[in-house]
Amino acid sequence: MVLAMKPFPEMVRRTPLDRLAGDVRPVLNVDDARTYWEICEAVYPSLGIPAGTFIEAFDPEQLLDSDRVWACLAYQDERPVACASSWFAGGVGCLGWIASLPDVRGRGLAAACTVAATNQTLKLGAEVVSLQATEMGEDLYRRLGFEEIFAYRVLGATPH
Repeated sequence: MVLAMKPFPEMVRRTPLDRLAGDVRPVLNVDDARTYWEICEAVYPSLGIPAGTFIEAFDPEQLLDSDRVWACLAYQDERPVACASSWFAGGVGCLGWIASLPDVRGRGLAAACTVAATNQTLKLGAEVVSLQATEMGEDLYRRLGFEEIFAYRVLGATPH
């Protein structure tokens, strides 16, 4: 049996966004980078990504490659609770791995990170900032002013 999941919109932004309130700081060292991936580890299993994926797949130092990546963390009471990153390729900044811990959702911290990453990406010379929205973030990105240009359709199969 073939299963079709909800489409994932590909969304873009070509101009800066108004800054949002929040204590957003760039990822500057390996400890920050590990914290970034730990936030993703705590959040993305709720979207179906297996636990352990981020720790196994990403070297924390990748987030420190200032020629290709810009990443940030949002803090609440000095505790890192949200994150976003942008990965550069050919004039495009690809936003990804945007997350906020479940106990701080709805406070605008992932949005503040998204805005910071978008604006920094454009400031560094990207012509467009692109992201693939999950169901959890799609409404937020629309409210921020990202435009859907198409949607990926994900298919899967179950064993008989």
